[in-house]
Amino acid sequence: PAGCDIAEGQLVHAIVGAAHRDPRRHRDADDFDVRRTDQGHLAFSAGVHYCFGAPLARLEAQTLLAGLLRRPALISAGEPRWAPGLVFRRIIDLPLSLGGASR
Repeated sequence: PAGCDIAEGQLVHAIVGAAHRDPRRHRDADDFDVRRTDQGHLAFSAGVHYCFGAPLARLEAQTLLAGLLRRPALISAGEPRWAPGLVFRRIIDLPLSLGGASR
């Protein structure tokens, strides 16, 4: 937090976990909305550092979301289990139950 003291030799982690959550740039910044039109994100970098695998990652995400949306019900079957870590937040286990048959 702002104004806190850092002792000599103390380990400090700079965490950049607020991507796409800047309310000055994105309306409803805390909401996940796949239809968001105010893009301009840096998830795959830019310029000469642009991610070579970005088109494949987008195709995988589209395929996954399309498959999930064809199901009549996606039901939580338990609490997610999170990986410990200071920099990246990720789910290790997400128990889900897919109800009904695909259309």
